[in-house]
Amino acid sequence: AVADGGGRRIEELRGMVPGGSRAHGGNEDEGGPRWVPDLIAPAVPSHGVPGRDAVVGHLVLHAPLGDNTHRAEISVEVAASWRHSGLDLLMLGLGEAIARSWGRTTAWYWTDCPGWAGVDSPRAVSGLRIPVPGTDEQAAPVRTHETDMVAAAGYRPLHSEWVTTLDVGEALSVDPTPVPGYELVSWSSPRSPENLLDQLARIYALASTDMPSGELSEEPQVWDSQRVLRKEALVERSHQEWVLTAVRPVGGELVGWTTLVLSPTVPEIAYQEGTL
Repeated sequence: AVADGGGRRIEELRGMVPGGSRAHGGNEDEGGPRWVPDLIAPAVPSHGVPGRDAVVGHLVLHAPLGDNTHRAEISVEVAASWRHSGLDLLMLGLGEAIARSWGRTTAWYWTDCPGWAGVDSPRAVSGLRIPVPGTDEQAAPVRTHETDMVAAAGYRPLHSEWVTTLDVGEALSVDPTPVPGYELVSWSSPRSPENLLDQLARIYALASTDMPSGELSEEPQVWDSQRVLRKEALVERSHQEWVLTAVRPVGGELVGWTTLVLSPTVPEIAYQEGTL
């Protein structure tokens, strides 16, 4: 979504959203042709220069092709100055329409919340309860404009996750206790060792259903060595680096792993991703 120096009206986007999306309203004609949106060419940010278009929002869809073909994950971001303008809701509707044209019947939308609130607090997202680590209490994510937006569009809260931070200096002061009979192996981007690709594929497939996902419907993912390579190639194209550490019985096959991802845009932070 782009806006010119004069603040182009977002109604121009409405013509791209068919009536079938829940965020837009209306009913879809199931017998009609599959709808595909026109491609919007990327624009150069204006940086305050009159007469130049500026990107004010973007939409990303992730639709699995080999498994879980019933769903699509939708992500919408808009510039701070365009929040509460209706642009985010329009782009959500556009994403739903594209997903529906691809034959998807379920849409996932993940949001980031700044903290947690008591489950009975008016600040809490209703319908979600998650145990507080180390206590007998429960909490719910704090409501945001984004959680209210997706709720208004008909989305139901089904799953929530803690995101925690760890000071690297403190972590380095802890000596890991070795487990007799097991060994650690580690390697880094851009590619995993060829002789470990099939073993990684089995671990990724197991992790797809082993990790808690609440009421989200998730079929076991289908992984092979080529999918592992495609995953790693995507990270490389994103100019990210990763370090993978796995555990196995001495001389045996991999039975667990964890990955740290390093991004050039936030060099002071390492993200710990898949772990099993």
